[in-house]
Amino acid sequence: MTRLLYFALFFITVAAPAAASLNYVAPETTLKDDMTYTVHWDGSFTYEESVAVRLNTAEAVEDDGEAYIGYSGSLDTVKIFSAYTTTASGQRIDVLPDKIIDQQGDGDGDDDSFSDEKNRVIIFSGLAPGAVEHYHYIINTTTSDFPGEFYTVENFPDDSAIAESSVTVIAPAALPLFFEPDGMTGGRVASPGPGKTEWVYHLRDLPARAPEDDSVGINDYSPRLAVSSFPNFAAVGAAYEERAARMAAVTPQVRRLADRITAGITSPYAQAEALYNWVSRNIRYVAVDFGDGGYVPNDDDAILAAGYGDCKDHVTLLKALLAAKGIRSSGVLVNWNDEYWSPKVAMPEYNHIITYIPQFNLFADSTAEFAPFGVLPTLERGKQALITGAPGIPSRLVTLPLTSGTIPDMARVVTHETLAADGTVSGGSVVTDSGREELADREQFADYDTAAGQQAASDLMARYDVQGIGSLAAGDPHDLSKKFGYATSFSMPGYAAVPGPGTMPMPSGVPTFNALAGLMRETALPVRTEPVPCAAINTEEITTLSLPAGVRVKMLPADTHFANAIGRYDAVYIGQGAKVVADRHLLLHPLGPTCDPVEYQQMRAIGFAIGRDMRATISY
Repeated sequence: MTRLLYFALFFITVAAPAAASLNYVAPETTLKDDMTYTVHWDGSFTYEESVAVRLNTAEAVEDDGEAYIGYSGSLDTVKIFSAYTTTASGQRIDVLPDKIIDQQGDGDGDDDSFSDEKNRVIIFSGLAPGAVEHYHYIINTTTSDFPGEFYTVENFPDDSAIAESSVTVIAPAALPLFFEPDGMTGGRVASPGPGKTEWVYHLRDLPARAPEDDSVGINDYSPRLAVSSFPNFAAVGAAYEERAARMAAVTPQVRRLADRITAGITSPYAQAEALYNWVSRNIRYVAVDFGDGGYVPNDDDAILAAGYGDCKDHVTLLKALLAAKGIRSSGVLVNWNDEYWSPKVAMPEYNHIITYIPQFNLFADSTAEFAPFGVLPTLERGKQALITGAPGIPSRLVTLPLTSGTIPDMARVVTHETLAADGTVSGGSVVTDSGREELADREQFADYDTAAGQQAASDLMARYDVQGIGSLAAGDPHDLSKKFGYATSFSMPGYAAVPGPGTMPMPSGVPTFNALAGLMRETALPVRTEPVPCAAINTEEITTLSLPAGVRVKMLPADTHFANAIGRYDAVYIGQGAKVVADRHLLLHPLGPTCDPVEYQQMRAIGFAIGRDMRATISY
């Protein structure tokens, strides 16, 4: 059963390294998984599930020895009918009552989220490879997320095998339902009784596939069933706004705050930017979700009093502040994760909400605390999203932009370094960036305190196998009102044998967070069968190396000019007396937010070109 309880930001989890399909052993096999939704006229429902899962490996025994049944502590009740293990020899071992326990769900406080989401945990005994876990339970959901509406998505991740699974939906005939099966068979069946309709969908004999490292989310390419009573996406936006809109009233407190933040600022764009920066900096992200709080924000005065809120609260407060200055805005529902699938049937299958300001045709996410105004995080770009609507702003589906509009997504690294008579290379770099690259650098520096410049430099140098010492210095990554950049300094003793003769690669100093060599690491997997998230890249590195007296360059690396359908890499080397200048430029321009296996190979080819160039040497 899928249920979105609250909008929350989270980090991508990386799948296990890909293995050859022929050598992959599914950790478990679902022998049976029968799910039944009985939907009521008001959108509430009961969900019944009967499961039998065979554990195939010792790893599965270690990782999957418990079953977790998620539910809302305030909206749901759970009843377990049976739970037991069947060993490989056929012995039945029932789960004792004290081995069925409740625990808090996602809201453990460690990720700035607090909710009434809970887990009913079944702890099985007698497990070993070949054992089968059986459990059968029912959940009564007393209140629909959206009154009078029902929706759900059942995903069947194919990193495990499925022998037989079914989804049954029984609903009042007066409640029209829309279905989107992907990889499943079935449809409407005979009516179970007067005034009722029933649909049954099956999935059989699904083989397991090895997950691919860093691919799009596994649910993007696994079978699924989406069900919804919403007739269209405009109805979804209206249902969200029905309860959310009134929370963004322009109260006297909000008006005073908006006036104070924008004092002396006359440009509407600059006013919007100042208000966005204030919300981003001053409203701490905390997801607090109880009851219907998954879809209903707090009112703006309550948000100001608390000083924190989740993404709904951020959008609500920013909307009110903008309205106080005569600037209209709307919420935009989107998924903040590594999944790019979008349902064709209308439903609120989103876990995040951001802001749209039509006056500037601009999307902004104030919960992404390091994102400058109008710069979206990578995981939101190019995705289907739903503008929920507001007076004068119609609710509609949109595709979020791939770029930051008039703000270029680029990084420029200028390095000056000197080779001393003892073979030490020392120098420094200045990094200027904007758009997505600035957002990423702010995030990186936020992981280090102000005194940790040397530790940050050491981490980067170790990551790219550069021997030496260095330091990093930057401004405040949280201050969005100021342009962000940073500088490095470094010393690499014994880098070259001087006076020679000899050869050496062009020294890199402290690798930057935007290092060109990163593409080589991101394209290390030889072959992919699924898409990967990808983004436009525009990075230039200009390095000037000054040579000591008595050292003369005999041969420079050959220039590189490599291009294909997805981008290009250029490297030009120039000898200027006692100096060598290397100008390297990487440009990637994917057509969408993901790259398919063919585009991945094109990226990989560019990565190889970078690798060959980085290994090229200067002869002296």
